[in-house]
Amino acid sequence: MIIFFFLSISTTIVMANEIKLEVYTIRIKESYKEGYLSLDSFFEKNDFFSFFSELMTSLSKDMSINEYFKKSLQFKSETSSIDSGNRIISGIIDSGDYGTESSIVNQKTKEEVYHKTEEDLEVKPFYFLIHSPKDFDMGFLVLQRLGSFGIQTIFTRTVIDLFKQKYSNYIIEFSPFASKKLAQDLLNKKSITELKLKRNNLPPDVANKLNLKGHEKDIQFIEIRIVSKRGKYLDYNDKVKKFVNNSNAAFFEINEMDKLGFDGKSTSSIKVDIGGSSRTIDLNDSFQFRPYFDIHNEVDKSKGNPVFSSIDKISKKLIKDIYKEIKS
Repeated sequence: MIIFFFLSISTTIVMANEIKLEVYTIRIKESYKEGYLSLDSFFEKNDFFSFFSELMTSLSKDMSINEYFKKSLQFKSETSSIDSGNRIISGIIDSGDYGTESSIVNQKTKEEVYHKTEEDLEVKPFYFLIHSPKDFDMGFLVLQRLGSFGIQTIFTRTVIDLFKQKYSNYIIEFSPFASKKLAQDLLNKKSITELKLKRNNLPPDVANKLNLKGHEKDIQFIEIRIVSKRGKYLDYNDKVKKFVNNSNAAFFEINEMDKLGFDGKSTSSIKVDIGGSSRTIDLNDSFQFRPYFDIHNEVDKSKGNPVFSSIDKISKKLIKDIYKEIKS
């Protein structure tokens, strides 16, 4: 077992090119009415799968600009996959931001190689997947993140606006996917590979021992991580279940932990392994999956971006697992 102790000051460091997947649900309802409709048969048997196919074709011909968000969006028709049998559409979207002036500097020479104006777009490729099951009132959207960059806002806003234009009396909703049942089922198996305890400030007495007296306000968070060796698992299933049933209980009843302030009010999460894929469960969020999945170490990359065939395979397996769990 390997134990890591991290102290972060002022800011959280996020890996710039870290590749993650976000998962959202897709639901359609009639305005001012309760209940959701089957995605393949709403408003005179219209089909969301067909709607999105047409939308993708339209937005691959020209770049869409959203003036409010100062973002662009364009589907890359040459990199896409349409699986009508399984009702899955996946591909790559080019998206960028504009509206601010900046300089692009070569990190080796320290010289400016391009001066970006307010009208220039810094375009990046992002993966997406849409799954619209037949005879079901819930679909799924998978979107790639690259470090702090993502396309959730521009993507969902574009789809919502175009859907409203075509079906004025209907509403399409996108919500973060979370599954409490799936998380609970995982704790009946040996799957925990990481435990993380985190609190958002540093007690004055601890800061003093770390020679940080007077800098308590500069500390963003203190974090303890316990990480298993590759192929091994942590025997914390019963402890996690107990903590979930009583979130005010201390995760560890150890004096040293108490002195650092790691009590029931500390943010806790676990990372679990499912068939070689890592997923994070937030224990302080009703014990549900967060809507993102870390795939950075398993996806193939080219020039810092995921290879389409690789991320497409991972995403389709993820959606298959999620859909199977929901339907069971």
